[in-house]
Order: sequence, then C-alpha cells, then structure tokens
Amino acid sequence: MMWYQDGRLMNRDGSRLELYRTAFVGEFGLGAVEIGGQHDFQIIKEGVFGIHVEVRNPTANVSMMYPIYSGMAYVSARYTGATPKITTERSRFGDVFAFNNLVQISKGVWSVSTGFHHLSPQSAQLRIYLLDADLGFVDDSFQLELGCERSCLLLNRPLTGWVRAARVLAPRDVETLDLHAPAIPVGWDLQMEDQGHVRYKFEVAGGNSSLPKLLHWAYAHHQKMLQHENTTKMAKGLSSSQAPTKGHMAGVLGNEWLLKAQFFNETNKLDFLPVMPALSAERQARLIEETKATLQELKRTWRQSMFKSDFYFSGKGFQKVGMVCLLAEKLLSSQELELCTRWLARGFECILYKSKHPDDRSSRCAGAPGGLFYDKDWGGLPSRVGYNPTWHSKPVLHCMLADFGNSCYNDHHYHFGYFVVSAAILAKLKPSWTKNADFVNFVDGLIRDTSNPSSEDPYFPRFRHFDWFDLHSWSRGLAPNPEGKDEESTSEEMNLHYGIHLWGKETGRRSMQQLGATMLAMATATVQEFFLMAEGNPHHPADYARNRAPGMLLQNKAHYATYFGKHFEYIHGIQMIPLSPALTLARTRKFNQQEWSEILCNLPLSSTDSWTSILLTGNLAMIDPQAAFDRLEEMHPQSMDDGLTKAYALYWTSANIEVKPNVTNESYFDAVQLKMQRLHMTMMGHRSREAIRKDDDSSNNMLAQEPIALVDYRHHRSKEEQVELGRTRERHFLGGVGASKGEDIRLHGRWMELSTRAGEDTAFLKSVLVKKDTKRISEFHMNSNSAFHPGGNFRVIWDVIGLCFLSTDAIMLPLTLAFEMNMSTPHFGGTLLTLFFWSGFVYWCSDIIVNFNTAVYSQGQLIESHREIAYHYLKSWLLFDMSLIILDIVSVSQTSGDNVAGDLSNLRALRVVRALRLLRLLKVSKLKTIIQEMVASTGRSGIVFMLAILNTAVLIIFMIHVMTCVWYGIGQASIAEGKISWIDISMAQEEDDFTQYMHSLRYVINAPSPPLVAPDNLLELSMDTAANILGLIVLGSAVSKISQALAEMRANSEEDDRQRREIRLYLNSQNAPFELVSRIMKFVDYRLEKMSNNSFDSSLISKTLQTELYVNQRNAYLVQLPIFSLSQAVYPDVFAELCACLSKDVFEKFETVYMFGSWAKGMVMTLSGTFSYVEQEGSPQSIEGTNWFEEASLYVDGMLHNSTLATKTFGETFVLDGEDLVHCLVNSPGCTRMFMEYARDFVANLTRGGGDPFIRDTQMKAGEKACLANLHYQELYQDPRKKLEYINTAALVRGEIQAIPPSYEDLTQVKVKRQSILGAAVAATGVGKKDSQSWLLRRQDSASSAFETIRSQASVSSGAPEDFGLAPLVEEVMKARQPPPVRENPPDDMEGSRPVSKQTSNCPSNDEQLPPPKRVVKLIPELDKRAGPYIIFDQDPERGRAESSCISLVALLMKHYDIFTAPQPARGKLLHRQWQELLDIVEWISPTKEQVHGIVVLLAIRGIVKAKAVTRQIPKQHRRPERAITFLMECCQQVVPSATFLSTESMEIVKSSLAVHETFNLAQMLQGENVPGSVVKLKELISENGEQALKNYMLFLLGFMSGVSGGEGSRFMNAKNAEGFIAGIKMLQQLTTSTPRGIYWGFLDARAEALEIPRETAEDFALVRLACVARVQDSNSYVQLRAAWDGLGIRERDLLMDHFLADGIDQRAFVLEFLPACVQNAQQNKVIGLSLLLEVLVDIVSNLQPVVAAAALGDELKIVPCNLSDLAEFVAVARNRFIFRTCISRSRLRVQQDRVTLEMTGGNWARLNEVDSDTTALANTMKEISDRQRELESRLQRDERPHKLQRVIC
Repeated sequence: MMWYQDGRLMNRDGSRLELYRTAFVGEFGLGAVEIGGQHDFQIIKEGVFGIHVEVRNPTANVSMMYPIYSGMAYVSARYTGATPKITTERSRFGDVFAFNNLVQISKGVWSVSTGFHHLSPQSAQLRIYLLDADLGFVDDSFQLELGCERSCLLLNRPLTGWVRAARVLAPRDVETLDLHAPAIPVGWDLQMEDQGHVRYKFEVAGGNSSLPKLLHWAYAHHQKMLQHENTTKMAKGLSSSQAPTKGHMAGVLGNEWLLKAQFFNETNKLDFLPVMPALSAERQARLIEETKATLQELKRTWRQSMFKSDFYFSGKGFQKVGMVCLLAEKLLSSQELELCTRWLARGFECILYKSKHPDDRSSRCAGAPGGLFYDKDWGGLPSRVGYNPTWHSKPVLHCMLADFGNSCYNDHHYHFGYFVVSAAILAKLKPSWTKNADFVNFVDGLIRDTSNPSSEDPYFPRFRHFDWFDLHSWSRGLAPNPEGKDEESTSEEMNLHYGIHLWGKETGRRSMQQLGATMLAMATATVQEFFLMAEGNPHHPADYARNRAPGMLLQNKAHYATYFGKHFEYIHGIQMIPLSPALTLARTRKFNQQEWSEILCNLPLSSTDSWTSILLTGNLAMIDPQAAFDRLEEMHPQSMDDGLTKAYALYWTSANIEVKPNVTNESYFDAVQLKMQRLHMTMMGHRSREAIRKDDDSSNNMLAQEPIALVDYRHHRSKEEQVELGRTRERHFLGGVGASKGEDIRLHGRWMELSTRAGEDTAFLKSVLVKKDTKRISEFHMNSNSAFHPGGNFRVIWDVIGLCFLSTDAIMLPLTLAFEMNMSTPHFGGTLLTLFFWSGFVYWCSDIIVNFNTAVYSQGQLIESHREIAYHYLKSWLLFDMSLIILDIVSVSQTSGDNVAGDLSNLRALRVVRALRLLRLLKVSKLKTIIQEMVASTGRSGIVFMLAILNTAVLIIFMIHVMTCVWYGIGQASIAEGKISWIDISMAQEEDDFTQYMHSLRYVINAPSPPLVAPDNLLELSMDTAANILGLIVLGSAVSKISQALAEMRANSEEDDRQRREIRLYLNSQNAPFELVSRIMKFVDYRLEKMSNNSFDSSLISKTLQTELYVNQRNAYLVQLPIFSLSQAVYPDVFAELCACLSKDVFEKFETVYMFGSWAKGMVMTLSGTFSYVEQEGSPQSIEGTNWFEEASLYVDGMLHNSTLATKTFGETFVLDGEDLVHCLVNSPGCTRMFMEYARDFVANLTRGGGDPFIRDTQMKAGEKACLANLHYQELYQDPRKKLEYINTAALVRGEIQAIPPSYEDLTQVKVKRQSILGAAVAATGVGKKDSQSWLLRRQDSASSAFETIRSQASVSSGAPEDFGLAPLVEEVMKARQPPPVRENPPDDMEGSRPVSKQTSNCPSNDEQLPPPKRVVKLIPELDKRAGPYIIFDQDPERGRAESSCISLVALLMKHYDIFTAPQPARGKLLHRQWQELLDIVEWISPTKEQVHGIVVLLAIRGIVKAKAVTRQIPKQHRRPERAITFLMECCQQVVPSATFLSTESMEIVKSSLAVHETFNLAQMLQGENVPGSVVKLKELISENGEQALKNYMLFLLGFMSGVSGGEGSRFMNAKNAEGFIAGIKMLQQLTTSTPRGIYWGFLDARAEALEIPRETAEDFALVRLACVARVQDSNSYVQLRAAWDGLGIRERDLLMDHFLADGIDQRAFVLEFLPACVQNAQQNKVIGLSLLLEVLVDIVSNLQPVVAAAALGDELKIVPCNLSDLAEFVAVARNRFIFRTCISRSRLRVQQDRVTLEMTGGNWARLNEVDSDTTALANTMKEISDRQRELESRLQRDERPHKLQRVIC
C-alpha cells in the first residue's frame, strides 16, 4: 500500500510534493509450524538479481527455502517436510490483517481475501498455490484451513514441495496467475552480448521445458528495451503492478529476456570532449586565452586541486585537471600540453605510492588520498580514510562520517568514476602509461570494485553497485536503511560508465569498452525514465514530478532533497556534475527547458556561488548557450565549482552555440547551415500563422485550389528553362535521415549482377516423369518414345542373360559335336539340349529387336534417334547376328529331317553347321568389356585383380573342355577307321558318355606326361603334340595376365605406401606424441582410401565425358535439394556443370566442419560418416547419410553460421560456393532466370519464416516453398491443389471434402517408390536408397495420389445458396444506418425478423452473439482460416488484410468506433474528430444495399489474385489485378463462391470500382508518386460513367485503406495516417467541381498544413511533394529533408523542382515508380543518405528527357512511368558512396512501349562491395572542386527570374 506524506515545499504556488514513500505492511508471510523465530536463516545462494534464503529446524529435520528475486510475480517457498503456516502481521496502527473467504478453486489452488480496514476499506485478494516436488498441484488430501483467529492459514499435513502466493489486482488476472504458477524462478543469470544487447536467462524449478513460461514483472524501461523474440512476450490482459517509486510494472512471459540498450550507438561513439562546431575567430581566441589563464593558475594550485585527502573531492580535482589537459591538446602548444600531462601523471604516481605506503607522512604526496586496501571480508577496495580494523565487527554507521562513507563501500561508483575518466585521459595523452602495470592494475581494480562483470573473479563480487534489474546503480554501501538503498547523483554514476568506456578504448580492450557503453546506455534510459521528470512523467505523482529533479530516489521513498541540504541548487545541481559528453544523452532539450523555466530561472543565481556555474553549464548552456556563455564570462574563475574550470565551462557552452558564419568568407557547407537556421525561423513564423488559422472554424473546409505560387510558376516558366541543365554529382554529404538500426537479410550482389543476364522468355524442356510398374525398376525418360539407355538397368540385365546363353553354348556345342548329341536323342541330354536351344533361339531373335531400341554413344554423345541407332547397328553387329540366326534355323531344319542319320554327307554338313554356331562366342568379347567397365567403376583394385584371375581361369577351363571334346572325337574317329585308339587302350569303349568324357579329360590334363596311345596312330600322336604346345601357350598367357594384374596392384599401393612413409618420417622428426601419430595415420589411411591420388592424361577424356563422370558420381547427392533437382530436369547441361564444381573435403573424428559465428563460405553436403549438428542453445543432433546445410550462404550477403557442424567419425563433405554457382549459370539465360526467381523467393521466405532465419529447418522449408512457387516448376508440374478448376471453396470450408496436407509435411511422410537412373553408380558410392532419391521424383510421387483425389472431389456440389452469403448481414447493416424507430420494448434478438438458414447450424451458437463487423468473416468462405483460397495459395497475410478491410468497412458503416480502432494502441489512436470526418464521407457516399454487398465481397477476394499460382492460370489479357478479379468472379465462381450471391447491380458496382482503381491509385497520390495528369484521367472516367462510379470507388477505398496493415479492425487508420487519407478523399469529393491541378496541389497543400511546413513558394511545394515521397511525418524530418535539398546546387534544385512540379497536362511528367522505396532505403543506408540519393536523382531526371525524345514516343504522351525498382534494391545494399554517385553512368534506360525502366546493369552490381580507396577519394575531391566551381559560376552568371526569387527562404 502507498500513501504520500503531507510535507510540502514552501514554494510560490505550494503545489509540489516534497516526498512520498511506500509503507511496508506485512499482508502475509510464509512460514511453517515446525520453524519459529529461534531458527536463524542462512543465505545459501547469491546472484546478480537475488538470493536464496534457507531456514532449517535441525531437530525436526525440516527446512524452508525462499528464492527472492527482483520483480518476482509470486512469493515462493520450498518446503521440505514442514507444515506450511501463512500468517499476517500487526501494523504500526495496531490493526491486524484478517484472512476471509478462503475458497478452494481447484486442486492445490485457493483464493483468500485479506483486509486492512484502517487504510483500505476494500479487501485484497490473494491466490495461494500448493505444488508437490514435481511441480504438479497437490491432490485433495492437502487442505488449507483458517486458524489463529483468522490471522493465519494452516495446512493439514506436512508438505515437500512449493507454496506460492500472488496478489490478485483484478478478476481477469487469475487466469494468467493460475497458468504460470508452476514456473518458479530458482536461478537468474546475466549474459552480455554485442552491440548493447543484454540477455536475462531465468532458471525455473525442475528445468522442465513443458512447463508454462515464467511470469515476471518488468519496469517501463524494460518494456521499451525488450526485444520480443519467439520465447518472450507481454502478458496480455494482466493488470499492472504499482512499484514503490518507479511507476507501474507489466507482466512479461518468458524464460529469457533480450534487452537492447536504447542509446548504445550514441554511447559507443562518445569521445573525450563534446563535438565543437565551427567557431568564429573571436570566440576561438577567447577560449585559447581562458585555457592559458587556467593553465597558469594550475601551475600554482594543481596539488591543492588534486590532493584533498579524501577520494571524492580529490577525484573531482583529477578530472578537472584532466579536462584542462584535453583543452590544451586541442587549443594550445605541445609544450603546454606536456606540462599539464605531467601534473596529471604526478597525481597518479602519488595515488599509487600512498596505496603502497599508507603510513608515509612525508611532504612528497602530502594531501593525497590515503590510498586503498583490499578488504577480504567484502571483496573490495575501500578507502583508508575513516578505516578502523575492527569496524567490520561493529555497527558500520561510524564509517559513513569520513570520505562520504567510502570505507563502507558507499558511493564508490561516484568517487572512482572521476579517477577512471582521468586515467583514460592520461592514457590518451601519454600512451606509455598503459604499459605501467601498477597504473593499469590500479584502474582495473577500481572498475572491478564497482563494475566487475566476471562471475569467475574470486576477489571481487559481480557488479557491486549496478542493479541489472533497475538498470542503474545504488548507493549506501553496507549501511542499512529501512527505506532501502538510494541514488542521488545520476550524472556521477554515468561518469563512471563513461570512464569505463574510455578506458577500454584507450587500452585496446573492446569488451571493456562495450561494457562501459552498455551500462551507460542502460543508465541513460533509466535516468530519462525515472529520475529527470519531464512534463507528463507517468511514474511519479504529478505533484512530485513537477519538481523535475528527484533529489534522493530510494527503493521505498522519493525525497526532494539531498543528504547535505534542501537548497534547490543542491537538488538540481547534483544531477549535472561532472560535465561530460555522456551528460548530454540523458538531459534532453525539452527537459532542460522545463527545468529552467519552472524552477532554476527563479533562483537567485549569484555569480559568486559555485553552484551557479553548475546550473549554467548543466542546463542553460544546452537551451540558450549564448546566454549561458555571457553569464559565465561574468564569473570569476575562483567562483567555479571545485570540479570545473572556467575554461572548460566556456568550451562546453561554446560546443552548443550555432555561430553565424562570416558571409564574405563562407564555405559551401556553412551556406547550407545558414539556410537551415533561416528555415527554422521561417517555420516558427509559419506555425504561428497556422495556429491562427486553426482557430478559425472555416479552416476545416479543404478547398481543391491550386496554390497561387504554382500558378505564377507555370505562368512565368519559359521554354528556355526546360532544356537539360546538365549532370552534376558530388555535394556535401549530410548523411541518412532516420536511418534504421539493424540489418536486413539481403540478396548477395553477385545475384543482382547476374540478374542482368537473365533470359526474358524461358524455353522449357517438357520433361515428363514416366511411371512404370512399381514391381520393376523405374527409369527417368526424357520422353515416352526414348530408347533404352546403354548403361540402364534393363540393358545390363539383358546382357547378363545373354552371357548365360553364351556360356551354355560354350559348354553344349563341343559336347554335341564330340558325342554326336542332337535334340532328337532319346535321353535327358537331348531334352536339355532342346530346352537350351529354343530358349536361346527366342532370346537371340529378341536381342536383334532390343539392339534396334538401345541408344548408342557416338563421339561422346548419347544418340536416341531410332534411325541413327539402326544405322549404327547395321554397320556393326546386325549381319553377324542375322547370320547366326540363319545357322540356327538351318541346324534345326537338318536335325528334323527323316533320313539324316543314314546320309553321311548330310551328317557331315550338320556337324559343319553346328561348328559354325560357335562363332557366337565372339560376342563374349563385347560382354567382357561391359563387365570390366562395371568392375572398374567400383574403383577397387582388388576386385579388378580377382576379375583378371577369373577371366584367365574361365579361359583355361573352356580350352580344357574343348580339348577334351576334341580328344574324344579323335578317339572315335580312330575307332571308325579301324585303328586302336586311346579309348581301346583305356578299355572305356563300353562305358557311358560321362565316363568316357572323364577319361578324355584325364588324358588332356595329364600333359605333358606322354599319354598311352597306339604307336601307329599318327592322328592321336599329332593331337597330343598340338595339345602340349597349346597348353604351354595358354598357361604362359595366364601367368602373364596374372603377373600384369599383380604389377598393377603393386603400382597402385606403392604411391600410397610412399606417402605413408614420408608422413611417418616427418612426424618422427617433429617428435610428435604417439597418440597424435596414431590419429594422423588413421586419417591418412582413410583419406588415401577415399581420395585416390591417381593421375592420368586429361586429354584422353573429353570435357563432356569428364562432366558426365562428375554427374554419375555426384548427381545422387545434389538432386535431393529442390532447386537442383528441378535444374536437372529442366537444364541438364547446367546441372552437369554444377556437379563438376562441387569440391570434396575429408575430415577426421571430432573435427569442426564449420563453427557458430564464423562466416559462411558455401553450402555443405555430408556424404559419409556421422556428424554432430548443434544450433545455438540447442542440443546436439546426430546426422548420418546425405544432408545439406547453409543453403542460404549461396544467396545471402554476409551470412554468419548460426550453428556448428562437426564430425563424430571420419567424414566426407561436398561444398558448393556461391561464386561457382553463379559461374555455372552465366551461359544459360533461362536457368539464370529460374535461379534468380528462386533466390528472391528463398530470401523472402527466410525473412517471413519467423524465428531464426538461418537455422537448418527454416532454410529447408524456405527452399522447398520457393521451388514450389517457381515458374519453371509450375510449368513442369502444376500443383493440383492450386488448380482453379479443382478448388471448391464452399465444400472445403464446410468440410465435405478434405484439404490435401501442405507440401512440406506431405513430403516428409511420402513413401519412396522410385530409384534413380544411376542406381548402380549410386549404390557403389555407398549412398542409401532413400538418400539417392531425387526431390522431384519424390515430389511427383507425392502429388500423383493427391491428383486423383482432388480431381474426384472437384465435382462435389458447392452447396445450397443459403449456406453462405452476406445478404442478411447487409440488411442488418442498412437497418442500423436508418434512424432507430421509437419502441417501448426493443426486441432482444436483433436478427429475429430474418429466417433461420443453414448458416446458423454450421456456425457455433455464440457466433450469433458477435457484432456484425466481427460476424462478416464467418459469412465469407474465402476468408476461412483453415481451407479458404488464401490458405490454399499461401497468402495468409493477404487474408489478414482482406479480413481487416471487411471488418473495418462494416464497423464504419455501423458506427462501431471501438471495433474499428480495436487493433490500435491507445497512443496514436484515431481521433474522434477524424472518426466523424470518416462518417461524414460515408454519409456523402450514401451507400445502398447493393453497393455495400458488392464492395465487401470485392474487399474479401481482391488479394487472391496476388498469388502467382493464380495469375498464371488466368489468360494473359486478364492478368492485371483488376481484370483478374473480374475473371475470377465471372469464370471461377467455385473459387470465390461469394460472387454467386451478387446481384447484377452489385456486380456492375464491383466492375465500376475496379475500373476506377485501374485508372487512378489514391495511394500513389498520398505518397506524391503520381501527377495532376493522373487526376485528369480519373476525371474523364468519372465524366463518362457518372459520379456514382466515384462514390463506389470511395466506398472501396474506405475499406481497402483501412485494411492495409491488417488486424481485426483497422490498424492502419490511426491518427497519423488518417489525416492524409481524409485530405485525399475530401479532395476527390470535389472532382466534378474543381480542376485536376486544384485537387492534386490542394491535397499537398493540406498535407503541408498538417505537417506545419512552409508552402509559400513553388520550391516549397516541390519539397512538399518530395516530403510525401519520403513519408515525412513531422517537422523535424522535414528539416533534415530540406538540409539534403539545400545541399544541391542551384541548377540541380531547378532541375528537380521542374520534375516535381511537372503536371502531366501541359508538360510531360515522369512518374518515378518505386521512388518512395528508394528514399526509404537511402534513409536506412547510413553510407548513402538522402542527400546522395538526390544527386543521383538529378542524373536520372536529366537523362530521361533525351532518352524519351530519342524513342519518339510522341508529344501527346504526357505521363511516362519510369520503373526504379532496380535502383531501390541497389541503394539498399550499396556500400561505396563513389560507386553509388556514379551509378547512372553505368546504368541503362530502356524504353518499352510507353514505359521507361532503369536497369542498373552488371557494371554496377559487380562493384557493389568495392571499398573506398585512394583513387575514389581523389575522384571525390576533384568532382567536389568542379561542382563548387560550377555552382559559383551559376551564382555569378545566372539571370534570376521573378518566380525563382520566391525560393529564398528568408
């Protein structure tokens, strides 16, 4: 509870409060029955934000632990076996809180009220929560009961778990409190990040991620600095909590907070002295004079200034001398600087000496502070002044009496700040001191004592003084105070942070510099929020805020006083010392003005009072520096504050003075500054005139009238002034206007350069995926009539079957010849021979057909033409194959003859025919080649060796078989001739055939032993001799082949062995340890196995074959990415080059592939091994197989890795660099266009994806989404879900048909059904079947099943008309617009008069209770959030805008202000005056039922046509947005069923509105893009169609503009935006009665009046139009715009003025499309800025006229659009001012029909990232000199005409 003490200040009006405090009343306390006051507490954990306190009863073995943190939303205690007891406390008035109304809400949740009737008649509501050890609510066995005469609550049993209590401020709070009660903070750490970011990391009990987010209170400055990430958000609907002295706190949900210091960019740039403007010679001489006088005085008094015994006043003296030294460096000679620096150095020498020798009383350092010592008890450096060795065991108040309590750690952040700043000054002036270890350690010790950031430092606590929750420091030290700690001098605290920043800067420690800058930025925001109380401060009582300065702000009290007095000079002056650049950040001009005018100016500021110097410099100098300077001049130097010199006071004041330059000697920049001062004076007078105008009631009537200045301008404008004024460039750079902070994700410059080479029309390869029977291996064919691939799976299997038949012939044919077997032989052999013959005959006949349909290679190219295949076959194997078939036919015909056996000649002929069939074995050579190639493709030398041995063995066996059959045949021939044969000798003549074959085999294989043959059998002897010779030949050949294979294997391994040997020798020479040697050698073995170093003559293989080799090896990996899979199908040649440019890397175990925070150099694909993938603050994921990472690096400019990828085993990766990718695309305009479209969509999807754009999952989803939307993919495969003919919106919304799942999720679950064409090669690489799958194949497999489902569902009826439709709602709207009839008893049901339809049954019952503006969405199926067309076409943002437009328009028609403004924040909400003006516009329109119905439907469906998937299905002549809408409504009503309910009149109203919108765009007029000539076209159209068409368009505009920013209501039409929109509408209302010029310039005049900017001259109006283009919202932005304008020369301004004032009626006007985007990007790009953009704009305008004239467009064309979209992208990413300034010289203006497009060309994009060099700097200087000379000539020679003189701003 809070109340204000009655003490008031005795000031003039008696209206300011002296103090207020928060009374502490113990409403409740968490205790235990077993634990009482006799049990001491113990702090068991301490951190930056809080502590853990434990109370234990060792006897009962129970305990309680309290986690206490700043800003906690609940009071919590963890009980271990204790019985909770919740008690109240007796107040100081004797009243007792009593518990009442104890109610159990649910398990573990109770509500109870407590009252304190003396102070608060209303009872307070508490929420009590009991949770078990697992953080679940306790069961019903735990019951709370009232006890102790209602002064306590008791639990019925002991608890091991948590008790939490929270104050319920409003009934709506209970839902949030109940939900987040299980999230209990038990830890809270601080993490400082770069660029002023600070992260709060909370630890919750249990660490369970499934728990709800933590609820915590946040101050107002937290809320402003809080970065709303996915894990953090405001607790909406939760009542705010009143803090004791810092206003209301709001609830925040999240386990992490990320705060961005508001002023970090400013604090990080602070230097030692304030920036000094150009001063007059007189002023500069005065400063030099005073600095010299001060230096002379310090020669005498420097010791007295710096040595004042205590640390506080000595520190002020140190910094005073240091600031004089800085002035000496800037204004005086080096000798004087050296003298001053020597004093400062002597001062620090004495400080260091006294610290080491505290008892030395010599005069060497007399008066210096007594030094510091390290205090082991509290871990700090207190002063020895006032120190007592026994003080730590006694009350500490006595140590507060000396040195302002420094010995008790009071005000260390005030005292030590002076020394840190002084040390930084000394380090700057004498850098050698940074090498003095004692000096550096001393200063570091001061910083560690006050602001130690490290939790690892064992000597100092972390951030002793700085409170990272309140975001400022506290005083008091160790001395307790019932009101809490306090802060008295915010400026001295800021001085410490400022000093840390400077010290880190001078010692080269960036982390320390960032620490100081961050703390200073945080403290600055806090001081502005809570301490320096400007008018309207919401955090303090209004009566206290009028004090402006807080005095002493304690944790529980605010007191307008100081510890040393209540004088106003003390209270305000203590917030101003010392003077440093940091002070200007917190003390704004507005606050200083209020503080001075309300309080300080009324004080008797004596020139002899030292506080006067503080108030003059700390306040008046910032608002009226000249007056302050004059008053300071009257003061004697001895009257200055003891920390300030008169020299520095005058310098400080001069830094705020804008000195009028000498006109006779002015520079170009000075002239601009003078004009700006005059502009301020003009605007002040203009505003005073406007204030008078606003008092006149007639000012609300906006007249569409052309300003007189413009009429005069057109009248005096001569033809001579229309000639080209020449091109000028460099002017003084004034920088960006309102540059935004932060970086956007942008496309890399290489892609922008490549875009200039993209093809206009892409010729697609009509690829078709032919799906075969799933039981067979499918292949990818380019068309349905293609031949078999020679290396395809079918052909390989076919050849293997042929090899089997050849093997059969090789065995059977010799047997049939030797043993006289034939198919008619009546035993098993004959049957087997018959089977083999006929199956082989069928195969070889079919083989001829297959050969005619097998593609062949010719000169490295695959030939698929059947004609060329036949020709190639005819020249090679056809005749041979046909001859063998004929021989088979002859053989079978002879065998089937009747008298063959008896005819000896026929028998011999049959044997000859059979022998000739052996020629078929010649085809073995062809199959042998194929087998050898397949084996060689594996790359395994062992397999090659085994194949060589196998070939030799097969050859030997075949030769033995043939010789066996021949030997047997010779034996039979000898017997037939009557000779004794070897058969007779072996006595095998009567044996069976097999036994005889074995005898013959024995005779053959026993050679060279002489066989037993008859001595007279010459034939057998000759055969034996020939067999021996042939055996030797075969055996020798076999040995040779085996030896050759062994030599090849040895040669392959020798190189590897040599490299292993060299590495071992090197490691031995380096004395590497065994463990490292072992790891290295294992990796070497792996790398040698995976990456062979075999080299060959590359000229032996053509480039085409090399590329095909790469494709064969790598395509299986690359095709898994969507865009590369698509490029394989559409542009195979480019895809082949992409495969060739992949680079391979091999990694050892636990080696990092890339590291978080490093620059991304390319896309990474894993090939083999196991990898560990870790995202920021995520858990490691194990990755195996083929995966890809960091695809975004191919397209994004300057990407940092947001994850870490490392190997867990040996691993291999492919890397694709962005430059290599672009290089592959250069020669293919069509593929370039495809990748450009993909890259733009990919980057856009990253920014829209939500969360971290660079994590892998986001990139994968962005890539697939971009590929699905790509024009090439849509041509290759139209998604059936998005075909207009298959969409049935009504049935989808009603649920009669099922929507197909989204593509990405669908893909992850699809079953793989296909295998790549290169299955064999992929299998050899070790890639799994799933990994080798092409994304495109998977995509079509997924879509094929969905296609039939969608096509079958397309015929479903769209339902009865009464299911949807706006007719009842429109009736209700029209009734609401009528005056209400007088009724005694109004009906309860507003819709009771209309019949009940199906709609009521389809909607939930509570939908009828919604107001009509909310109910409109339910009645329009197109806006359905689940299955509407916006969702189907991925246009949810457009759906949100359409919904907002419909709700806003209906709310406006029904006058529901609360619904219309629901999404708008309270600050900046639509004014009631503006609301009434909108209602007046509606009344002027007088909408009919048909109008309302038609316009609402139009607003609901207009965004659908923005989807590319929609426009591609619409005929080209209807693809303009307005015509596309009409096409949908007339031809695709199943997509937009709401159109079916429109009457003919409503449809005509829709068409009329679209026709007007196509002719005239109001948004362009609001931004100053179009010209008065555009209004002429609108007027002609309205004259033709009648005023009703204009009213239709007006009604459409009301809804359309209201929904631009989305929201359930109008987020866009707030107070700021409504002003311009209403002005534009009011001007268009006068279309039929006023001139187009009057309407156009009347609107701009109204905008200028609203912005309070000058509009007196023609040049003023040109600037007003430019201000609309630049989206200027206030006068300050206009001043900066005017500064950029005045930076141009006279001729340049004339040229731009002619451009912006051209009306497109009498003279030609150029409409610069995307100019607002150019201006916005230039303002956000700090390198470019608005002034440089204007210079480039001059170049563009000066070139447009001659380009258009050369194109011969005709004089009748008065309005020429010029597309600047390329420039808008270029200005956003340009990083070199010279390149941007000269970019038009490298650009191209292309004229197409009646439009002009500015193309930046590759010459600009290629130089996008060039850095400034000496050459560009010299070119800049030369051009600046040239331009200034030209400007001077223009001023001297120019003949000013009367209308030009109006541009003078005086």
